[in-house]
Amino acid sequence: MNKYKSLIVSALYFFVLNTIFSLLIYRYLHLSNVFFYLLESISVAAILNLINSLFREKLKLIVNIILYGFITLLYMAQFVHYSFYDCFFSIFSLVNGGQVFGFIPAIIKVIVNNIYGFLILFAFLIFIILFIIKNNKTENNIKKTTLILVLVINVIITVILIYVPSSSYIYSRKNLLQNTNVETKNVQSFGLITAMSIDLDRFVFTPNYSIKNYNDSSDYNKNYYNIQDIDFNIKTDDEEIKELTNYLESREPTKKNEYTGIFKNKNLVFITAESFSFSLIDKDRTPTLYKLSNEGLSFSNFYTPIYYASTSDGEYTNLTGLLPKEGTWSYIKTKDNYFPYTYASVFKDKNYNLYGYHNGEYDFYKRNEVMPNFGYSFKACGNGLEKQINCNLWPQSDEEMITKSFNDYKDNEKFHVYYMSISGHLNHNFTNNDMAKKHQNKVKDLEYSEPVKAYISANIDLDIALEHLLDNLEKENKLNDTVIVLVPDHFPYGLSKKEYSELRKLDTPYSKHKSGLIIYNPSVEKKTIDKYASNIDVLPTLLNMFGIEYDSRLIIGSDIMSDSDGIVMFNDRSFLTEYGFYNEKTTKFSSFKETPSNYIKQKQSEVLNKYNASSLILEKNYYKFLYK
Repeated sequence: MNKYKSLIVSALYFFVLNTIFSLLIYRYLHLSNVFFYLLESISVAAILNLINSLFREKLKLIVNIILYGFITLLYMAQFVHYSFYDCFFSIFSLVNGGQVFGFIPAIIKVIVNNIYGFLILFAFLIFIILFIIKNNKTENNIKKTTLILVLVINVIITVILIYVPSSSYIYSRKNLLQNTNVETKNVQSFGLITAMSIDLDRFVFTPNYSIKNYNDSSDYNKNYYNIQDIDFNIKTDDEEIKELTNYLESREPTKKNEYTGIFKNKNLVFITAESFSFSLIDKDRTPTLYKLSNEGLSFSNFYTPIYYASTSDGEYTNLTGLLPKEGTWSYIKTKDNYFPYTYASVFKDKNYNLYGYHNGEYDFYKRNEVMPNFGYSFKACGNGLEKQINCNLWPQSDEEMITKSFNDYKDNEKFHVYYMSISGHLNHNFTNNDMAKKHQNKVKDLEYSEPVKAYISANIDLDIALEHLLDNLEKENKLNDTVIVLVPDHFPYGLSKKEYSELRKLDTPYSKHKSGLIIYNPSVEKKTIDKYASNIDVLPTLLNMFGIEYDSRLIIGSDIMSDSDGIVMFNDRSFLTEYGFYNEKTTKFSSFKETPSNYIKQKQSEVLNKYNASSLILEKNYYKFLYK
């Protein structure tokens, strides 16, 4: 038995590590998942022992420490990343950098705020290193044939358990491997190492996406529905495109409504607000934001879920009305794709002048390629905006960007302007955040912690920017003809849960994602919209309001002002509707009112189809395939 000590201890080590990791992330354990963690642990232990057997005796100690240390550090890194972004980092993110370890002070803060979990994982690392050093004996080597036999038997058992049982569960292990890509469910169902192996496979090879259980197509009248005359009889041998086409054709389009065309021929200024929370809005500190959010349309159940690439995914959903594709940076992939329904695309056809601005680096997330592809004349720090604002600050000023750029488009008869703000960016402190320091006197007497005061202070710059924008539009007699839209990219993850709780109550898994949407024009009457909605719904809502002819079946988001059912979809496939919140991690439903029969399964299928359809539209460049 002593001969197999390293294999047994190694398997137990990874089993316990995976189980503790899952508890730290999900706060919940399914018994079947625990069994698969054991299977994964046996396989990993056998593979590591095989690798180690290939080296000379003098190198075995070093190789063992490197292998076991690397894997344990991987668990620690994923724990920190999940605590920060509410998702796991992908192989794509590792290869492309930036997203995973871009902000060291913020990462240290996350570690401190999750110190107990981090210390538990760190203790595992110390244990395995000490164990390897203490048991570095040559006489107890396991035969390679034994290790291979253990590995083969374990893999066979795993495959049988995945593929033999018939399960109706939409995220069964078989479906996760064959029909979709959900990293959060993969980690929970298989274990971290297996999940990252699946992600590596899908980084190299395009995954399969299946769309099932959609409705039969029907005829709709263009006078009453937002549809176009589209020929869906596509000739192709690509089965995924066939499935996607059948699904999109079968979707029920949204009806035209009392808001259809109310902004026809008006200008549009659209702002994606970095890390913005509507909870910071105050009548005295941020009077312009208060005015914009309380006059005209108010959205009481609007959410901005965070996805896999934080800001760039927030921009992507705002601009395309699609859900981001997991395992990649969807925003960057748009640079080579055709999008007929983005704001720039539709307004270009209406002879609008198009401008895009970002007060950060011009090539971050390859905006210098993405924005021109959408149709914008784009300026940021590094390709022209540095001549108008001070780009040597961090973060840079929204007030400077929006005020100084106004002269670029003020003389245009028709214009659409897109701003990606940055003043609200982490880190939230008065030491190295220039926007927080700029307005520090306005928050010094507030009864909040310093990070929260710094966060509010930085966002005052955005409020002043909007004040100047309104004043300038009024001076040029353009305010009545201009619509101002503001929507965040994600919640302020630079604040800890305790800090964010100073601004709002965080008593549910989804409450930190609750946000807001500003759609402002002086002619719009005040009204509160309580329909559940999120970022992907903004584009179709505005297309309808501007009287743009579009086909609502082809955009995954839905017009908020229509009578369609509202739904908010989160990155782990949980969802929120008027009936309640379904938590996909725990498979539990918290109902708000009596729920229709079979409701959860129907919505699970709807969410899966919308994610898979969004992924295929992006991956296949589907709009170009359909229209050109």
